Amino acid sequence: MPPIRALIIDDDPELCNLIQLQLERAKINVVGMRHDGAHALDAVVELSPSMLLLDISMPKMDGLQALRAVKSRYPSVSVIILTAHKRQELLARAIAQGAAAYLVKTEIDLDTLPRMLETLSAGGEAIVEPTLLRDAFRMIDPSIVGPESERLELLGNLTDQERRILELMGEGHTNDEIANHLYVSYNTIKSHVQNIFKKLGVSDRTQAALFALRSGMVRNEA
Repeated sequence: MPPIRALIIDDDPELCNLIQLQLERAKINVVGMRHDGAHALDAVVELSPSMLLLDISMPKMDGLQALRAVKSRYPSVSVIILTAHKRQELLARAIAQGAAAYLVKTEIDLDTLPRMLETLSAGGEAIVEPTLLRDAFRMIDPSIVGPESERLELLGNLTDQERRILELMGEGHTNDEIANHLYVSYNTIKSHVQNIFKKLGVSDRTQAALFALRSGMVRNEA
């Protein structure tokens, strides 16, 4: 697994420093910090992070605008929203626009953050609950989704086994659960998951699961 390169964008310098300290204690490379959303895209171009930790409420450009700009140009960058706002609407919009996770600052234990980033990088368990993915799906602007023909073409690149794994991911199953369900090893599933990411052009498990929902592979219950 390639080393994680983390970029932190938040208008609270003290919080940025605390996050940097926690990540670097876990041997995660923090390539830089910025304090407003307007510099997000330029920082991604300059520093080539694999993961972006992004606040929502910032001067000059809010985090959702920055998220949209980054994911449109660099879809392989995993974006983790770190925010003070515990609002389902914002969560759904962030996931629909490409976020890998949505973490509320007052609820997150910074000690666990390095492990979350490592899990995301390895394609392990999703941080976002399946019900929240479905909320995001219901709020998706059709212009974000892309044409159905494009989704069908990408799905056509998957093997039958990869399609089944993607469906199970969309239902919220972990790699362990999928391995048990399909009677194969954990490492086999892990390898398939990484191949699915590459073939679909997504950066993380959350976006792969959302792709499954968008493509009608998983029933979107009300």
